[in-house]
Amino acid sequence: MGSCKSRVADVYENNETILEVIRNQTIGAKSDYEGPFGRKTMIYCDYTASGRALQFTEDYITEHVLPFYANTHSTSSATARITTRYRANARSIIRKCVNAGVDDEVIFTGAGTTSAIHKVIHSLQLNDPDVASQTIIRIKDTPSGEINYTDLTRLLVDCQSRYSLIIGAFSAASNITGILTDTDAVSAILHSYGALAFWDYATAAPYLPIDMNPRTELSHKDAVYFSPHKFIGGVSTPGVLVAKHAVFRNPVPEGCGGGTVQYVFRTKHGYSQSIPEREEGGTPAIVGSIRAGLALQVKAMVGETNIEERDNYFCRMALRKLRKHPNIVILGNTKARRLPIFSILIKHQSSKKSLHYNFVARLLNDLYGLQVRGGCACAGPYALDLMGISEEDIDEIYGHSARGHRKDGKGGIPWNLIKPGFVRFNLAYFLTEETVKYVLHAVSMVASHGWRLLPLYKPDIKTGEWNHRTFKPKWQQLGEELHVLKSSKPGSKHNRHKEGNISVEISLSVEVKKQSKWNVRTRRFFILGYICDDQGTTVFRTKISLSVEVKKQSKWNVRTRRFFILGYICDDQGTTVFRTKDQVKDTSILYAKESSANRVPGNLEHGRHFVS
Repeated sequence: MGSCKSRVADVYENNETILEVIRNQTIGAKSDYEGPFGRKTMIYCDYTASGRALQFTEDYITEHVLPFYANTHSTSSATARITTRYRANARSIIRKCVNAGVDDEVIFTGAGTTSAIHKVIHSLQLNDPDVASQTIIRIKDTPSGEINYTDLTRLLVDCQSRYSLIIGAFSAASNITGILTDTDAVSAILHSYGALAFWDYATAAPYLPIDMNPRTELSHKDAVYFSPHKFIGGVSTPGVLVAKHAVFRNPVPEGCGGGTVQYVFRTKHGYSQSIPEREEGGTPAIVGSIRAGLALQVKAMVGETNIEERDNYFCRMALRKLRKHPNIVILGNTKARRLPIFSILIKHQSSKKSLHYNFVARLLNDLYGLQVRGGCACAGPYALDLMGISEEDIDEIYGHSARGHRKDGKGGIPWNLIKPGFVRFNLAYFLTEETVKYVLHAVSMVASHGWRLLPLYKPDIKTGEWNHRTFKPKWQQLGEELHVLKSSKPGSKHNRHKEGNISVEISLSVEVKKQSKWNVRTRRFFILGYICDDQGTTVFRTKISLSVEVKKQSKWNVRTRRFFILGYICDDQGTTVFRTKDQVKDTSILYAKESSANRVPGNLEHGRHFVS
C-alpha cells in the first residue's frame, strides 16, 4: 500500500496542485447547456452513480496506449506484447492499491460491480436455483445507522449449526446515506464463526482505502468488488473483483471464450490454471482495463488521507447548512461517520407533503445547472426503512399502481409517479469550497421556493420524469459533430492536413508551456510540451522537439508566453501540423504527429510520465 500512495510526491509538491489539475482537466467541467431559464453551467454532483473523464488520462491513452493497441491473447508481435504489458501494469496498480496478497486474484469483469458479484456467485457455484433460494437474513441497524454487532453475532451463532456455508455480504459505504461500515471489525466477527466476508465497495472505493489483508487478526476480506467507472477518470471501465483463491471453486469458467483454455483437442480440452485467464474469457475491455488502473493511480496520487480530510470537511459544511432548513429531510443518521453523499426529501412547508424527487432534480438542473439523481438508488428495502415506509404501506402504494394496469384502464396511478424515492447528490473531494457552497445554496433555494414552480412543469406518466411545459430542448444526434469524417470526404471545402485529411478550423488564444522558445524575427518557435486553449483543452501536443513556423497574423506576447493564432503552423518539411481558418468557433482537436518508431512506451506505474 505504501508504494502506491507515495507517487504523489514524485509529481506534485502539495495536494492542492493535484486537485486543481483534476478540476481543470475534468472533461466537460465547464460545459453549459440551454434550459427553460437560460444557459446554465453544469455542476456534476452525481459521482456516486458514475465518474467523469480526465483529459490527461485520455491524453495518456491516446499517446501511449492506442498507437500500440492490439489483442492481448498473444505476445508474438510488438503491439500485442506492449498492450499485454499495459494491462498487466493496470492489474498490478490495482493489486497495490487494495493491498492484495499472494492468495488474492484481481479479475476484470463486465461493466461494473454487478458483473463482479455474478462472477462470485458462479465461482462459488451458487447459481443453481435451489442454492440461490436459500435463506437471506438482514442484520439490524443500531440507532446510529451502523451494523448491530450484537444482532450479527446472535444470528451467526444460530446459522453456524444450520448451514454449511455462511456468507456475510455488506457495503463498505451506503450509496444512499454515505454511512460507513467498519469493514475490519465486521470481517473479524464473520470469520470467528466460519463465515466468508464479502464487501461491496462500489460507493466507497473512489474515496476510502481498500485493504484486503489488514494486520488485525481475522479481519481479512474474502472478496471485494467495485466499479472503477465511479472514479474520476474511470469512464468506460470494467468491474473489478478481488478475491481469495478459495472463492474460485468452479472447475469451468463462468463464460467460455478465447484465452480460457490450456488446450483443445478433438475429443478433450483443459482449462487454464491461471484464474485471471480462466475467468476473463474472450477479448476483454482492454483499454477500459488499462483506464481502470490509471483511475486508481489518480486516487493514489491525491492520497487517501487527503481525500478523507476533504470528505469530512464537506460533510460538516453540508450538514450545517441542510439540517437547519425546515423543508429538508436528510435520510440516515447525520451523526454517523459518512461520505459526503446526501439523499434528501423536500417537503412543502404548509402541507408537509414531499415534492416528487424527479421534479426536485429537474429544478436543480434547470435553475442551477446541478446534475443530481432522483429515485431509490438500487437499494429498495433500505430506502423504505430510511423513509419510514412499512411493508403494509408499500403494499398499499403498489396496490394503487397495480390496479392502473388493468386491461379496462380503470383506477390506479402509474407506478413511476408514486414509486417512493428521494434526491441524491454528492460533493466530490476535488470540488472547490465555493462550488460546494453554491450547490448547498441551490438545494436550499429549491427547498424554500421550488413548489412555486409546479404550474410550469408536468410529469410524464410513463417515465416519471418532470419536464417544463413549454421548453423543448434541442438534442444533437450522435455523429453530427464528427468534423474529421466530414472533412475527409472527396471534394470537401475544408483545409486538410497532409496525412489523414484532418482539418482544424479555429481562432483562439493559446498558451505554450514548458520549454517552448519564440523568435520574433523569424516568427518561429521551438516546441517541447503542449499548447492548450483558455479552457485548458489540449489542442496541440508533442513529446518530441519540433521547429515550427507560425504564418499569417499570429501575435506573440513574450511576457505572458501567449499568442493569438490566425493562420497555420507547419514543421520544417512544410507539413501542416496545426491549422486555423478565419474566425470560426469550431474547436476541433488535432494532436501533433509523433515519430514513434524508436519510442518505448512508458510504464503506467510511473506517475511523472502519466501526467504532463
